[in-house]
Amino acid sequence: TLSGQMSLFDFAAPEEQEELEVTMPDVGEFDKEMILGFEKEVLGVYISGHPLEEYVDLLEKNTTRKTSDFIPADGENIPKVKDQEKAIIGGMIIGKTVKTTRTNNLMAFLTIEDLYGTVEVIVFPREYEKYRSAMEEERKVFIQGRVNVEEDKPAKMICSGVIPFDDMESELWIQCKTREDYREKEAALLALLAEYDGRDGVNIYLSVDRARKRLPNSRCTHVCSELLVRLYDMFGHDNVKVTQKSIEKNF
Repeated sequence: TLSGQMSLFDFAAPEEQEELEVTMPDVGEFDKEMILGFEKEVLGVYISGHPLEEYVDLLEKNTTRKTSDFIPADGENIPKVKDQEKAIIGGMIIGKTVKTTRTNNLMAFLTIEDLYGTVEVIVFPREYEKYRSAMEEERKVFIQGRVNVEEDKPAKMICSGVIPFDDMESELWIQCKTREDYREKEAALLALLAEYDGRDGVNIYLSVDRARKRLPNSRCTHVCSELLVRLYDMFGHDNVKVTQKSIEKNF
């Protein structure tokens, strides 16, 4: 320590100092999404990426419009979206305002951000009551509804349905070369899947045998980034894939 400063160990006898030593736990690195959350909270902007980058394929597959479609392009007077058009957008809830109507019901105004910008979503009382549990800030969701276009204002969405990304039905695919290769890792795999209980189906594909084995429903799991990282370590990144059903099938 610097001259004139004392540490905790200066107050302890040599035989007591060992008991006072603290070993910091090895908690590993924060995942990327958590780091991005810290950046936004502290700096107000994302520095090392965007929380939606890993969901690009999911967004492209399931949305019919981007937020940029709701704002007139440079030199244009009207946006790409049409008034009363049915649309599906997806992104993260970055703003939420709840108001009481004249009939004493609750409604909400959401700000949805995707990789291209933001759009306001109006949620009337019936839809708010039905989907309110999914309308948390920083939640990643798909919004189904119709477009509302007014002159000299960015277009908005009128919400008719909300599906969180987490509720999308997924199928996990794991590739092994042979049945023997799978059997070597089966016990470890089943133990890992049990840690992430859910309703996502699990399929094993044997590339040499060209055979598929679907695990029973009791082995269904919850596909999440933490599980995928552990599966990548176990089987290799190229041997773990996730497919998801189209959002239209869930409405």
